[in-house]
Amino acid sequence: NTGELVSFSFLVSGFSKQEVVKQDVPDPEKTAYEIAEQTASEYIDTSKYTRSISSDVTHAEVGGKTLEYTTYSVIYTKEIGGISTDDTLRVYVTSKGTLKGVFFGEIGAFDHIRQTDISLKKVEDSVADKLLELEQKAGKNLSDDYEIEEHTIHLTPNKEVAVVSLVNVWWETPDGDASRDLLQMTTLLQ
Repeated sequence: NTGELVSFSFLVSGFSKQEVVKQDVPDPEKTAYEIAEQTASEYIDTSKYTRSISSDVTHAEVGGKTLEYTTYSVIYTKEIGGISTDDTLRVYVTSKGTLKGVFFGEIGAFDHIRQTDISLKKVEDSVADKLLELEQKAGKNLSDDYEIEEHTIHLTPNKEVAVVSLVNVWWETPDGDASRDLLQMTTLLQ
């Protein structure tokens, strides 16, 4: 227990029913982005993070009517060498202009790593080597058809820096049948 604030949310009992009856602000996505920028800048230097925005609609019954509001999720992600890290900040704002919550993920944990400290080629070579090793142990034929969906830089429980790769693998079984698996492979960085 470090005593660090890792997230906070303003959700209270009945939040959806209270929020849904409010009027949407003009241009809610732009408003959500502006509120998110202001909020995030209290915790991080937003210029050092990539941003993405998504939305989700919530429905609530009020007085026999189904009403809705949109929650915009603005996600700030620090990247190293083009790879996303767990150094993230998520800000949730509703179409009514309400700050719904802020969630932190490993803020500042990778600040000591330079962009050049991560070699994507080395990580991908490690994944290929591990797939060949797995092929030999499993007695399956690995087709040349595999795809790395994404890489993310994480901290292990021992505070070691690692790249976790999600890999789609198409296997050929000894009797010639095809099989597809999604593997999560971890490469420790020295």
